[in-house]
Amino acid sequence: EFIKDVPEKNPIALQFYHFQDGERIWQSGFLIGGGGLLTSGNPSAYIIMHSKYISKLNENNFCEIIMEANRNGDLGFHSEYSKASLLIKYSGMLKHKDCLGF
Repeated sequence: EFIKDVPEKNPIALQFYHFQDGERIWQSGFLIGGGGLLTSGNPSAYIIMHSKYISKLNENNFCEIIMEANRNGDLGFHSEYSKASLLIKYSGMLKHKDCLGF
């Protein structure tokens, strides 16, 4: 349901990383918006997660895996927008605020 509620005009980038020799290595990610994966767009927010969760992710357990990664310290969030601006952009997603730990 989280993925379905991400607006297409304000997608969220999901980026993955792993550590190698003590350094963070960035991996490919994808854009979520309009109820699915997008091939292009300008994300307003970035969810950053360790790559060990990739194999567990599917559209039915997205929030569950995000919350697990957050509990384990493997989740980050970044945006260049203020909290007020993000609230406006993603107002339709307020019901999912627990998913990201906000």
